[in-house]
Amino acid sequence: MANCSQNLNSITVGCDNNKGGLFTLWLFPYYKEDGITKTFTLTKDADTEEIKGITLDGVTLIPFQFRKQSSSATSTYTLDDANGVSYVTTELALRFARQDAAKRLAINSLLKSQVAGIYKDNNGKYVFIGEEEPVTATAGTSESGTAFTDANQYTLTLSDTTLAFPSFVTDGAMEELLG
Repeated sequence: MANCSQNLNSITVGCDNNKGGLFTLWLFPYYKEDGITKTFTLTKDADTEEIKGITLDGVTLIPFQFRKQSSSATSTYTLDDANGVSYVTTELALRFARQDAAKRLAINSLLKSQVAGIYKDNNGKYVFIGEEEPVTATAGTSESGTAFTDANQYTLTLSDTTLAFPSFVTDGAMEELLG
């Protein structure tokens, strides 16, 4: 491995509660109609790399909500040391209960879209996806189930690829963005 600059930071054991899962998701188109220009600008804190400002250009946030304990985000670091390549893939596994025409249209539009967005996890933390390139749908299903207790749902996987784990968004930036 090359002798690269390293800044190590410590991690301490916290006493705060910790809950898994996603609470909500907001998406917006990644590019303007020209297909080249991004629809957003980010301002980051130089020390923490948290996003402290988000400016959207000509687009609005589209909320996607789901039942509790049904959706998740997983970021996976990949390294190919022989080729000097490393990246992080973040996959959002989304489950939307009960199939209907409105959800079908929303899912079908996402299957063809390039988006960016922010998800809020169940710890109240906001995470930005699509910072470096568009987020796209990489898998999806429509399931009826068999038994009464089986899921009747749409599932969708959205994938993002970045050089590092996704950036957190400050509460202040989200308050300003959501109005």
